[in-house]
Amino acid sequence: MAASGDYYWARAPRDELAEHLNEKKEQYYRYIEDTGRLETWRASTRLLRGYDAEGGLGQSQRIRFGGDQGEEVRLRINHYAAIVQGIHTLITGSPPTTRAIASTAGREGVDQAAICNKLLDYDRKNSGLERLLDRAALYGMASGEGWIYQNWDPNAGRVIGTQPSQTEDGEESLVYEGDVIAEALHPVDVWRDPDVQLDAGRRFEWLGCRRRVNRWNLVQQFPEHRDALLSAGDEGELGDQTELFDRDRTTGKAKDNCYLNEWYHLPCPALPQGRYAWLVADKVIAEGPMPEGMPLPLFEMMPDTQEDTCFGYSPMWHLMGPQAAYDAIASAALTNVEAFGVQNIWVKRGDAFDYDELSSGMNVLQTSTKPEPLQLTKISEDAYKMLELFRESMELLSGANSVMRGDPQASLKSGAALALVQALAVQHNSGHHRSFASLVERVFTGRLKLWQRYVKVERTAEIVGDDEQVAAQEWKGDSINGVSRIAVEMTNPVFATSEGKKQLAEYLVANGMADRHEFLQVVQTGRLDPIMKRDESQKRMILRENDMLRKGQEAAALWTDRHRLHMREHAVLLDDPEIRFDPQAAQFIYAHINEHRDLLFSTPIELLEAIGEPPPTGPPPGPPQGPPPGSPQGQPPGPPPGDDPVKAPVPVVEAGTNPMGGSEADLPSMPSMPEGARMPGAGQPVNPAAPMS
Repeated sequence: MAASGDYYWARAPRDELAEHLNEKKEQYYRYIEDTGRLETWRASTRLLRGYDAEGGLGQSQRIRFGGDQGEEVRLRINHYAAIVQGIHTLITGSPPTTRAIASTAGREGVDQAAICNKLLDYDRKNSGLERLLDRAALYGMASGEGWIYQNWDPNAGRVIGTQPSQTEDGEESLVYEGDVIAEALHPVDVWRDPDVQLDAGRRFEWLGCRRRVNRWNLVQQFPEHRDALLSAGDEGELGDQTELFDRDRTTGKAKDNCYLNEWYHLPCPALPQGRYAWLVADKVIAEGPMPEGMPLPLFEMMPDTQEDTCFGYSPMWHLMGPQAAYDAIASAALTNVEAFGVQNIWVKRGDAFDYDELSSGMNVLQTSTKPEPLQLTKISEDAYKMLELFRESMELLSGANSVMRGDPQASLKSGAALALVQALAVQHNSGHHRSFASLVERVFTGRLKLWQRYVKVERTAEIVGDDEQVAAQEWKGDSINGVSRIAVEMTNPVFATSEGKKQLAEYLVANGMADRHEFLQVVQTGRLDPIMKRDESQKRMILRENDMLRKGQEAAALWTDRHRLHMREHAVLLDDPEIRFDPQAAQFIYAHINEHRDLLFSTPIELLEAIGEPPPTGPPPGPPQGPPPGSPQGQPPGPPPGDDPVKAPVPVVEAGTNPMGGSEADLPSMPSMPEGARMPGAGQPVNPAAPMS
């Protein structure tokens, strides 16, 4: 065997690879234990879930007793968990908008992107992926990292047949169509090279993870390793030291589950084909080159990265100290009440103290001195002030506020104010928001790549069409081969809140831009799609047309377009000097803009009003405007045909007139606030000239 320094360890022969991988894995676990990172993960996770310091349930669920004789009462009022859960819900409650990006601008690419969007929406809701994304986001907030494992499993999905078994019993084994499997992992389950520095712009070249799987399923897949799989125990030398909780409490010798360690290495100059390997204990049960073009099957969410490390960091860790102080004060107060809650009476020494019982619990006391009760349960006012101080400190450190926690201040009454205050909590935690959007984008793109590579037989998915009706869609990998990736669009923090969406919907309805039916859909579903669908589709069309016009391709205008919006956005292309001074390139743009202009004036008014396009009020325009044919290359377009650039007099433009013909109202104008329009929740008409507050 060659020395370990003579070759890259990832290129080791199969019979030597397990030794190298186990060494890397144990190096990782010793590193996180020695640096205190494992203890931080444990403390944060146990605090979030209400566990005690030893990992047992009950710290937040019931009162516990400590001390030598149980004289100390321990209580946790878990503000930490409430704040983390509240911010998590705020970030994941309105998931980022996903959009399939076609690799070509043709009709086929557009159709495939539309199919992919619907498949992803269906899969997100029905495969449990949405729940796993939420779990990874929660791990990211509590532990600084959350991971999604996603891979293709040929033994998942529908059963499509049987085949002779390779096991000793000779029974037939099932054949599956295969499917994508996913799992949310805590950072304690994802081992890596601790020397990688993510803040230096580097990415992971290789990653390993451990997953608990049914060993009997592995026996069916790898019958040649039956003995090794059935004899595999815990994590070897490290044992339960790497566990967040005491998860494995199964008694008896036979345990169905075991750890499957998976390792994946991307192609690189030192390992051109990449490599993957599966290990159980000290046995490699599968290995080979990485599938071409596939990413690592592990996707991380890190709100922030800790300098000079490959580990994530969460601002929520700053809340654990104040929470511990809050628990200590609350426990001390409760201990005092529990110890002295039964009333004590003081009398002078030597006094005779007699009493006679009467009915209804009344007593007659006979003593020469008036007895006095002892108020030993009284708590210092400073203790209550400190409780309030630590609670407010936790809210301040986390960016949480009264609106997010369901207890808004009395001064916050309007929907606009509530939406703004709630949006501030999202902005304060923008690192969580951005990392969650990035996680969704990379997981969905990875899922797309798996479908394109492995789904070779047509399968059926129930998808929801634009009309909200469910229909069956047949598809396979070739049906979406024209899609290159999945893009994610982050929403404005205000519109990530229910109050913000409701405020926008009320404003649009009040100004005639939406109807009551669309408003009710926003309120019921929390989605802005019913109101924004038309505008978003027009914007996407304009972007595609601009791309075509930039390439010198013709684009067609229809009477159903928002003509003023199209003309304004297409004219932006002429701001590019390379197009502006190229008559041939500019001609396509002029022709398309004139086509929209002609349709605006020739379409019946009732049709324009039906599609929400304000009809023109002036007479039809003159001849189309544009560069004259034959303009010299590299020169700006000249005046319209028929005009003499030297002799033509300079027109005098009077106020209220349109120099292009017709009235001033014919010109496309910037949107303005309708007179007397009111913003929802406001008591006065909006003044367009007033500054925004």
